Amino acid sequence: WGVPAPAVGLELGFLLPEGSERLVLFGDAQPPLGLSFEPMAPCRVKEVKPGTVCDRLGVQPGWRVVHVNGERVLGEDIDYVVELMKRVLAASAKQRNLPDL
Repeated sequence: WGVPAPAVGLELGFLLPEGSERLVLFGDAQPPLGLSFEPMAPCRVKEVKPGTVCDRLGVQPGWRVVHVNGERVLGEDIDYVVELMKRVLAASAKQRNLPDL
């Protein structure tokens, strides 16, 4: 039957302040996700807005983004990480809007 279709949605791998890692699956969530980042690398969560997708998923300030849908981004420029996240979200939205077969 071939290779299964990739999972739809954004997946972020975080490095937590105490050194553990956490994978957060955003499923079919679309922006705004409710988080902002510190302005310099590494890509670190600056703020999580109450009542948003990130808040409901338990994302916390101080967490560092280390993976975006399996691609390692630790140490990458913030603009690159955010652009990659936007591309994943756009591709996910497009995939969900495919016509029924």
